[in-house]
Amino acid sequence: MTTTIKSLIIALILSLGTNSLFAGAGHSHNASEARIESSARNEINKLVALSKIDKSWLNAKLLRMKKQNGIYGKEWVVSFKNKDIKDEKKQTLYIYLTTFAKVKGVNFKGN
Repeated sequence: MTTTIKSLIIALILSLGTNSLFAGAGHSHNASEARIESSARNEINKLVALSKIDKSWLNAKLLRMKKQNGIYGKEWVVSFKNKDIKDEKKQTLYIYLTTFAKVKGVNFKGN
């Protein structure tokens, strides 16, 4: 009898202890706006290091951060303005990120 009671108590403790491992309704791992901006700036640093864009982009000003519906769901578009670039079509850099702050793409077109 005591073995059965001990087994039930252990089973109860173990089952209650695992409930906190599961996320409840409304649980999200989306990145904060600060994390989104940080990831976008890190992408600029990476592109400068790879000589894909001019190093003047390191001082570019954040123009806009916008969450929008993309082809595969929500995404962030973060744009930076660099007036040191002579070609006006290339003064704005658009960085596309997932809601988890992973870079999806970069371009000067904004689409």
